[in-house]
Amino acid sequence: MESFSPVTRKILAIGLLVLALLIAVQLVLVPLAGAIAEQRAELADLRGRAAHLSAVLDTALPPMSQLPAHAIIKAGARDAAVARFEGAINQASAAAGVNLQQQAAMPSGINADQLIRLRVAATGSEEALLRFAAILEHGEPLARFQSWHIQTGTGPDRTLVLTSQIVAAWERRQ
Repeated sequence: MESFSPVTRKILAIGLLVLALLIAVQLVLVPLAGAIAEQRAELADLRGRAAHLSAVLDTALPPMSQLPAHAIIKAGARDAAVARFEGAINQASAAAGVNLQQQAAMPSGINADQLIRLRVAATGSEEALLRFAAILEHGEPLARFQSWHIQTGTGPDRTLVLTSQIVAAWERRQ
């Protein structure tokens, strides 16, 4: 390098610096920009899904006359309907051999006059939890799991833990 003139050395140094910067851009910035673009697209997709689900939850239900009579909880007040639904869940858990850990009424939003929503947490074997869900979804009143999640418990027996939101239709009895 000492055989080169000072001007040539400066030009080579600047060229090597530019080359190093280009390599750094290719190795760091291009993959980073791609990852950011993917995350933005995924975020936009999730926002769209959330907006759709919110719109679905806020739409009015079909008239109760379209549901079979045995599928609806009939009660004079919402609290009585919630108590009946909790009783049905207690019976289903006992029949399925599932241990209820938590059961709490949740706000039903725009459909509060037609829906009861409960947050339920239960533990048991896989077969018992499936039996519990089948009893609820095929029994009276008709219940549906709006959302659910099953994970392995932390105890020594490694039972499964179900956390869910269960809904049922109710109608005010005159």
